[in-house]
Order: sequence, then structure tokens, then C-alpha cells
Amino acid sequence: MLADYVDGGGGVVVAVFSFYNPTHSLGLDGRISSANYLPFTQPGGQTGGNGLTMVIDDAQHPIMAGVTTFNGGTSSYSHALAMQTGSTLVAS
Repeated sequence: MLADYVDGGGGVVVAVFSFYNPTHSLGLDGRISSANYLPFTQPGGQTGGNGLTMVIDDAQHPIMAGVTTFNGGTSSYSHALAMQTGSTLVAS
């Protein structure tokens, strides 16, 4: 269903817990995963951190307009991801 939404012009934000599903090994499945809609590989588990801060990789990208900092605080979680060919890293 998410891939159909994207095909229709919609945008999807994929966050750290989007990958969690207690009944599957992958939280996201269907064409959104199998047809390379995601800009990165699907990770295994997430890791916790304390106060992870954002690194802006492309400050000129429209999605970063007005964003200068971000700190996840004590609830910081992240994944080690690999970018898919053709994807652009905006912030990490």
C-alpha cells in the first residue's frame, strides 16, 4: 500500500521504529521493500544512544529549510544503514 501511495505522488517518512514488527523479521514489507522504494537497506535491530545529534549533509536541500540542529536526547535510537544507489543523504 505504501508503494501505491508513492506511485500516486505521495511522500513517506521512514523513521527508526518503522522497521520493527514483532511478528515479522522486517517491519516494512511489500513493494515498498522489495521494489527498492527505500533510499537505504533495511537494517536489523536498532541501537540506543544518548543525545545523538544530527549531521546536516546537504544544507541546501528543501527538506532542511529552517533546520539547524536536532538532538534526540535520552531517547536516541539509530540504525546502521547503507544508502541505495541513486539515493541522496540529506542528514544523518
